[in-house]
Amino acid sequence: GLAAGVVVVASSTAAPTVLSSSSSSRVVGVASAGPWLVVAFATKEVKCFEESGGGAVCGERLAPRRPSALAIHDGCALVACGGELYASPLPSLDREAWLLGHTSSVITAVAAAGGLVATADRNEKIRLSRWPQTAIIDAYCLGHRSFVSRVRFVHDDDARLVSAGGDGALILWTRGEETRKVDHDEPLTCLAVARDGRVAVASQKDVFLYEDFCGGGDDAHAADDLLSSKPPTPPTRFATESAVVDLCFDDKDDALIALVADAKVVLRRLGADGTQSSALPPRLRGAVDAATREGLAPPTTALHALDTIDPQKDDAEENVPPIILRKHTIDLRVDVSVLGNKKKAKTATAASSSDKCRETDQSELHPATSRGSG
Repeated sequence: GLAAGVVVVASSTAAPTVLSSSSSSRVVGVASAGPWLVVAFATKEVKCFEESGGGAVCGERLAPRRPSALAIHDGCALVACGGELYASPLPSLDREAWLLGHTSSVITAVAAAGGLVATADRNEKIRLSRWPQTAIIDAYCLGHRSFVSRVRFVHDDDARLVSAGGDGALILWTRGEETRKVDHDEPLTCLAVARDGRVAVASQKDVFLYEDFCGGGDDAHAADDLLSSKPPTPPTRFATESAVVDLCFDDKDDALIALVADAKVVLRRLGADGTQSSALPPRLRGAVDAATREGLAPPTTALHALDTIDPQKDDAEENVPPIILRKHTIDLRVDVSVLGNKKKAKTATAASSSDKCRETDQSELHPATSRGSG
C-alpha cells in the first residue's frame, strides 16, 4: 500500500510489517530486493528499511530533487530525480554517485538487469546504458509517440525489454530493436511482466493480459523466432470499477494482482479466464487487513510520483497525465503580418543607409572631384 509515510510489506513467512516514517509526505516510489526495501518520499527523502526485524531503518539520505522513479540493482538503489539518475549503496545509502542524465527531460521509469540499465523519459525516448559504465550508451529505443510510463526487463534478461506509454503502445524490444508492438486506444499507465513472459498493462479502468507477448521462455533467440512467425494471442480484458494504479504478478500463487484506487487499499485477483476475485493469498489478505487497520489509502493515479497536483484536493484533475508529462506549448501572441511589415521597413532602412555609406565612401576616395563639382 502507498500512503502518507507508511508502507505495508506482505511476507510469506511472517505477519505483515507496517513501515512508518517520520515524514507525513506521500510515498512516491517503492523497490525491494532481498531483505531490503527502499522507499522514496515526495519530500525528497529516500530510506532503506529492513523487511525483517520490525522494519528498522538501515539508511537514509536526501535526494537532490523529488524522486520520479526507483529501482534496485547490484546492491545499489537507483534513484531518478528529474532528468538524472543516481546510485547509492545498500543498505546504508551513505553516499551518492551520479550515473547519467536525460537532456532537458524527466526520467519517468527505471529498470535494470544484467549489464544494462533502462531509463525512460517524457520525450518518448528509452535509453539503454551499460552497467556500471553508464556513460556508455548501448542503444536508444525509439518507437513511442508520447511519454513512456513504464519499462520492465523480461525475467532479468537484459536482451528483452517491455515498455508502455502514453500513446497506448505496448512494445517489446530485443537488444534495442523493436520486435513486437500492440496499440491501445488509451494511455497505458501500469505494466507488469511475469517470469514466464506474460505481460499485463492497464489504462484507466481496463487491464489487458497477454499470455504470449514476449514469446515465453528464457531464450531471447527462441523468442525472436516465435515472434516472427505469428502475431500475439488477443489479450484477456478486465474492466475494473475504479482506476488501476498498480499491477504485479504473484509468482508464488500464479496470480495477477491489481491495486485499485479507492478509499481503502483494494486488491483484485485477475484470472486468465477474465474473472475477478477478492479472494487473495493469505499473506496478501493480511497486508490488506493491516492497511485497513492503519487507515491507509492508495494513490488516486498510477503516475502519482510525477504528479505536481495534490491528489487529495477536490480540484485535482482526473484522467489526464500529470503536468510534468504534458507537452509544453507556447501561445502565439504576435501578429505575423506585423512582423513581416517591420522586416520590410527594416530592410528598406538598411538599404538607404547602405546607399549613403557608398556616397560617402566615393567622396572620400575622390576628394578633388568632389570639390571641383562644388
